[in-house]
Amino acid sequence: MYDIRMDDVIAERELTFQAAGSDMEERVMVRLGRPRVEAHRPLYTLRYEIIGPAGRQVNHFACGEDSMQALSLVFIAINARLDHIKRLGRLTWLGSEDLHFPAGA
Repeated sequence: MYDIRMDDVIAERELTFQAAGSDMEERVMVRLGRPRVEAHRPLYTLRYEIIGPAGRQVNHFACGEDSMQALSLVFIAINARLDHIKRLGRLTWLGSEDLHFPAGA
């Protein structure tokens, strides 16, 4: 079983969410952990969390043969999660709907 707690945040981005039909803005935080090799198998694991909107929290991870593959895969996962949030309203970074996360590979 994987431990998906974040103990070493190496990057974070604060986004702004506005639900459809609402004037209120909420903060959405995206955080990345440091890639690390799992003890029970030789894969790199990179944890991420998304906090918000409405107090929701997603803690998950991506695995890769090396840290670069784990990083590429984690951005694919993050973009998929953020696309789900975008369907609920408007999600922006610095006022732009382009959140500037890599698309992955």
